[in-house]
Amino acid sequence: SETTTMAAEGGAGGGGGLDTGDLLELEHVIGYTGRHTNNLLCHPKLPTAFVYSLGANVVVGDVDDPHRQEFLRAHDEEVSALALSESGLLVASGQVGSTSSAGGEAPVVVWDYEGRRQLFNLFGIKGAVARLAFAPDDQFLAAAGADGLLFVWDMQTGEQLVAKKFLHPVEFLAWGELGVGAGRRPRYTLCYGTAAEVLAATLEYSARSMRYEMSVDKCALPSSGFVRSYPVGLVAGDSLLAGTVAGEFAVYKLETRVYRACVPVSGNGVWALARGRDGAIYAGAGDGMLKKFTGDDASWAAVAEVSLRGRVGAVTVSADGSFLLAGTSDGRIYRADTATLEAREVETSHVGAVTCLSFGSERSDLFVTGSDDASVRVWDLSDYRVTVTGGGNGRVASVFFDVVAGGLLAGGEDGYVRSYDEASGAESWYIAAHRGACTAVVGTDAAVITGGEDGKVAVWLRRSRELLLQFTEHIKPVVAVVPDLVAPHLVHSAGKDRCVFTYDLKEERRIVGHQMSKVGVGQFTAMSQRKDHEQELVTGGTDGKLLFWDCDVLDAPVMAMQDPSQSRVNALKVSPSGRFIALCSDDHHVKIFDVQRQTLLAAKLGHSGRVRDVAWSPDERQVVSVGDDSCIAVWNFFGSE
Repeated sequence: SETTTMAAEGGAGGGGGLDTGDLLELEHVIGYTGRHTNNLLCHPKLPTAFVYSLGANVVVGDVDDPHRQEFLRAHDEEVSALALSESGLLVASGQVGSTSSAGGEAPVVVWDYEGRRQLFNLFGIKGAVARLAFAPDDQFLAAAGADGLLFVWDMQTGEQLVAKKFLHPVEFLAWGELGVGAGRRPRYTLCYGTAAEVLAATLEYSARSMRYEMSVDKCALPSSGFVRSYPVGLVAGDSLLAGTVAGEFAVYKLETRVYRACVPVSGNGVWALARGRDGAIYAGAGDGMLKKFTGDDASWAAVAEVSLRGRVGAVTVSADGSFLLAGTSDGRIYRADTATLEAREVETSHVGAVTCLSFGSERSDLFVTGSDDASVRVWDLSDYRVTVTGGGNGRVASVFFDVVAGGLLAGGEDGYVRSYDEASGAESWYIAAHRGACTAVVGTDAAVITGGEDGKVAVWLRRSRELLLQFTEHIKPVVAVVPDLVAPHLVHSAGKDRCVFTYDLKEERRIVGHQMSKVGVGQFTAMSQRKDHEQELVTGGTDGKLLFWDCDVLDAPVMAMQDPSQSRVNALKVSPSGRFIALCSDDHHVKIFDVQRQTLLAAKLGHSGRVRDVAWSPDERQVVSVGDDSCIAVWNFFGSE
């Protein structure tokens, strides 16, 4: 199997990409999906430091200070595997297969933790990197792929030592304690599981070949009736503990390669194992149970337990052994006392694509998001935590921070618009607004205005929620509804039919209509309004074009700009001053344009998937973006200074 190694430069970044003057900086990412197991790791030497993956980012955080966050960015797709060396000096990250390379290449990146820079890019795995593990002395890195490949690389040189192909993917990797081999060189033990087999490999230096060579032994199983898959494993002394999909961990004696016992844990599999500084074992199960075990060899007893929300897919013990972090598939990270397992939630996140967001008009530290996971959440930028959660009624297509009513408006894919209380998250009321998704929702002093997949724009009275007006001008889905910034009785809409309409609510009719021919123009996908120049409307389309429209006249666009990438514009927002436009697109970038100069100022990479929405804080100092990778990216913007 072909593999290549390349020494790499670069390292920690504020989001890769173009920036003509350091105007856009990735300050913070919010999120933890638990989609990939064991991608949450406490630093082995620094008591409060931890590393985890979110989208294409490797995030270095501090459990005591949410504002301390750094990013290791080199991947172009979601990070699927993560490892920290026992010294704390090396980090390894692997991704799912790249869509930009032939064959879905899934590179492994090795990082210098202290310098926050890349040391090696390691290639050979395709599809996805499933597991990574460093040898106890940092000498070797083992990697397993979803394609059934197992590699071992030398961390001094980047040289490949082992490349093995299995019929089934390797499910776990676990290094044993160092031994002494020939010539007093270290002897290594690498344990792994594949196709219901547990194997223990020995890496020993060969004087004949002048390199390390690997020999493999199968661990003996009971004579019959014991068939398991092993999603996780660790070595404790001379014992290998391997978590099983049946909800227990199996114990194997490494010296003899013999099965010793099976210890029941809980239901739906054991997906995470960690060893405490005192030798205790912590096991996380698919039903949310986290248990602490003490003992050795074939005798283990549960001494503490706690029930968490979601599958426990990561458990990691702090450097001083006083606490552990547990990550779940419900998008939550818990901090638990290692003695008692008393736990508290320290982070909660969306686990589906984050589809939309909105700031209120008054505060720059609060914003609301909606997601495919059916939730609506308010976030506080002072600590990056959720202040309230609502929803639960299906996928959310649009949201609006309703300052007037002290609520959160959410348009659902089921066509309903719902209001949630800003303080409690409880549903206040709902309206069956559209056939198909409610693709846009905004609130004014007197009304709630919605746009739908059915092409309709509807105006609803606030107090009674009765339908006041309905406009059926669009023949395709509405993509945006914008109340006029100056004249509150005017409302603008844009649709996939390449039309922009302006309605007068007093006269109850459309007063202006713009329509583009189908030749050479993509469908409209987004719209916002300028505040500083004739209140022009700005539309974005599937062809990456930004078109500027005079609200008052029927002329063609008064100005046009082109995103150099020509990627589909998914959302755009004019800044509060009117000087800048933030947009997001299918190419995973967040971009800032200078409207007056008609230039692209920044195009930064902070997501690993389609970016769905973007918004300015009212003070124009920050931009927030959300996307399919479940990531919320908070960007500092310095262009207004």
